[in-house]
Amino acid sequence: MAETDVVEAVPRFKAYSGEDPFCFISYSHRNTTEVHDLMAVLADHRFRFWYDDTMEIGSDFRDELRLQISRCSAFVMFISNESMNSKFCGMELITAHQLGKRIYPVMLYPDVQIPPALQLILENLQHVKGYTSEPRYVEKLVESLPPETMERLVIEDGVVLSAIDNGRHVDIPEGVTKIADGAFKERLQLQTVSLPDSLVEMGREAFRGCTALTGIELGPNLERIGHSAFRDCTGMENLAMHNPEAYLGGRVFENCVSLKNVIVPDEREEIAEGSYNSCSSLESFPFPSKLKTVGEGAFADCTGLREVVLPEETFKIDSGAFADCTNLQRVHIPDRLSKIGRFAFKGCSSLKSIDIPTGVSNISSDAFRSASSLEEIRVEEGNRHYKDQGGILYNKPKSTIVAYPPARDVDWFVVPDSVVSISSWAFADARALTSIELPDSVEDIGEGAFYSCTGLTELVVPPSVTYIDDIAFRNCTGLRRVVLHERLLHIGWGAFHGCPDVEIACPPNSYAWGYCAENDIPHTAL
Repeated sequence: MAETDVVEAVPRFKAYSGEDPFCFISYSHRNTTEVHDLMAVLADHRFRFWYDDTMEIGSDFRDELRLQISRCSAFVMFISNESMNSKFCGMELITAHQLGKRIYPVMLYPDVQIPPALQLILENLQHVKGYTSEPRYVEKLVESLPPETMERLVIEDGVVLSAIDNGRHVDIPEGVTKIADGAFKERLQLQTVSLPDSLVEMGREAFRGCTALTGIELGPNLERIGHSAFRDCTGMENLAMHNPEAYLGGRVFENCVSLKNVIVPDEREEIAEGSYNSCSSLESFPFPSKLKTVGEGAFADCTGLREVVLPEETFKIDSGAFADCTNLQRVHIPDRLSKIGRFAFKGCSSLKSIDIPTGVSNISSDAFRSASSLEEIRVEEGNRHYKDQGGILYNKPKSTIVAYPPARDVDWFVVPDSVVSISSWAFADARALTSIELPDSVEDIGEGAFYSCTGLTELVVPPSVTYIDDIAFRNCTGLRRVVLHERLLHIGWGAFHGCPDVEIACPPNSYAWGYCAENDIPHTAL
């Protein structure tokens, strides 16, 4: 409050007059310069505050002071000898105390004499040093003030451009239609958000890294959610989406490791690329009945997921969709499904069996790579593209071995003489096998075909084979002897990496002989 014998200062700030929470500023006008410098910091942080910038006196004005104190959410008092000897400042402090307001004392000088009547109010309150140039003291004041007194959102033309990270909850006002890219990115204090019905678009990384955010409800009018919008929101447990046609830009909820409860519209037709990647607390998922596509890496590394029951409308599982879901034990694939992409169930180490229905026409040979507990792959008889024999997956004419279940409990396997091609990763991680017999019908061995067959000790590659792809025998740590013939025209990069004791028997002057010499692989004349 101003003193009657003080020359009026030109106001630097507009006193707040709205209905939102604000701070009441109490000070002596004798300290206007110092106080206004500190108020400038609060203004820069977009705090709302009311203060006396006039020289008015009288009972009516005292009523106004009492009214503003009763309405405020925080009472900030700048303490100096001048304010402590001001009857108006004293009246303001006593009123705030009587009304139970939160009082924030700021010491303008280190040697202030506080009157006994006011000392009773101030002595148990934590003070902020306003007389030092050290920024940490001012920052302490900024951090301690109630976040609701801060204008946290920067909004222009209906777009939230940015938000200040100082508060657990934010209400985005009605009329906002868009949240800009990264507007709330890494706002670490934020726990809850209320979105308006008017919101139609959310930008890339809009809430990425809001690690304290506990949940989000995405309304029926929200049409577009940008890439990684809630990525790395590691505290998020609850999610509800209500617009079945909303566009999701991919990886929207990736690494939301606490996510447990999900509601999605039953009419939704696609789960976008990487949407729930690494949501490790997700034990089940409500797949919509109209779902057609599970996108690339959509549920990769969802280590809590135990069961996947895809609806009858689903026709495609994209690359890595369920890769490294290490606790996945049961998968239901609908009859309409057409494609199982690369690494779709790679590393699903708890999966013991899987049934391939009649409609499936495209299975990547590495779809079940490193599914270390897989014992059998069963194909329904009506399938026109694939068949199984003894739980091993072949193409329909049995000219290609597509996938050999890694956990199949046999140590010796004879490849049927109908087989022309050993697919990429076909025998990968089949550690129980010690011996494999390849027929003269085989012409090529795919990438990583025998990767990590650690029990395999010897292999005779028939003369019919002309092509061995990259890392075909990599990490076959028990391999001692491999026989290669003169018709072989290509051995890929790293074919025998990680085979420390292998020796190649091959004809002198053959391609294989030159390959071994060039790569320092022990070899002897066949």
